[in-house]
Amino acid sequence: MDYFVMPPVIRPTRHFPNAAIVYANVYAFGPGERLQYPCVMSRMVLWCKAGSGRVTVNGQPCPIESGRYLVLPWRHAIKYEASASDPFFVAGIHLVPDHKPDKRIFFQVAHQENDPLARKAFRRDIPIPALAGLKLGWLEAHAPLTQLLEYIVQVFQRGDPEEAMARGLARQLLYELVLSGQRKEVHDHDVPPEIERLKHYIFANLHRPLSLSHLVEFTRLSPSTIGRLFRAHFHTTPVAWITKKKMEKAKFLLRSRRLSVAEIAVRVGIPDPYYFSKCFKKETGCAPLACRRQTRGI
Repeated sequence: MDYFVMPPVIRPTRHFPNAAIVYANVYAFGPGERLQYPCVMSRMVLWCKAGSGRVTVNGQPCPIESGRYLVLPWRHAIKYEASASDPFFVAGIHLVPDHKPDKRIFFQVAHQENDPLARKAFRRDIPIPALAGLKLGWLEAHAPLTQLLEYIVQVFQRGDPEEAMARGLARQLLYELVLSGQRKEVHDHDVPPEIERLKHYIFANLHRPLSLSHLVEFTRLSPSTIGRLFRAHFHTTPVAWITKKKMEKAKFLLRSRRLSVAEIAVRVGIPDPYYFSKCFKKETGCAPLACRRQTRGI
C-alpha cells in the first residue's frame, strides 16, 4: 500500500503570488494530423478530452487517450501526432509562474525562441519541486482539478479575462497541481531514473496485459532489482502497483464513458471480464457496476 504523509500547507497567494494564465484553448485534430512547436515558453497543462494519439515532449514520447493529462515544463518542445483512426481532441492551459504584477498580461504564448514574448524578462519560470520535469496523471470525472481545468478553458473561450481573474486562476491551478503531486496522483520527481522509465512505460501500456516479465524485458533489469525498486518507492510489488493503476483507469472509464464492463476490461488489458471484476472489487471495495451507479448524472 502507499503510505500517506500529511503534506505541508500550500497557500496559493504565498507560494505563487505572481502567477498568471496567459492562454487556454481546445483543439480537435484531424485523422493523422501532426503539429510541432520547438520552444514553448510556458508551463503547460495538456489533457485529452477524447480520442487518442501521441505527444512527444522534449524527446519523451507519451501516448495519450481520453482522461490523460500532462504537466509540461517551462521552455518545452512538443510534437502532437493524432491517431489516424481516432484522432484526439485536446485542451491546454499555459501558465507563467512569475509574471511581474506591474506588467500588462498579453494573452499569448511564445512557441519559438525568436518570438518577441520569449525575450520578455517579466515572464519567468520559478522552481516548483513537485512539478519538476514532465508529469503525467489521470483526471477523475468529478475531481476539483478536472473541474478547474474545464472552467479555465471556458473562461478563455469567452474572450480574454480580466487580469485579476487570470492571476487568481493561475494560483489556484498551481495549488491543485502541487496537491496532486503530493498525493501521488502524478509522476514523482524524486525517484531514480529507472523507476521513472518504468512508470512511463506502465502508464503508456495500461491497455495491454502487463507482467513482471514485461518490465524485465523493457528495462533489462533483473526481477529482484525491479521488485526492490517498487518496494522502496511504492511500498508494494510491481504487479500490485500495475493492478492498482489499471483499476484507477477503469474507475475513471466507468464514471465518464458509456462502455460495458467487458469493454472497459479490454481497455485496461484484462480481457476476461470476470477476472477484471474480481480485481476491481478487491482493489476498490465495490463491483464495477456498483461504482458506476455511485456516479451522479448531469
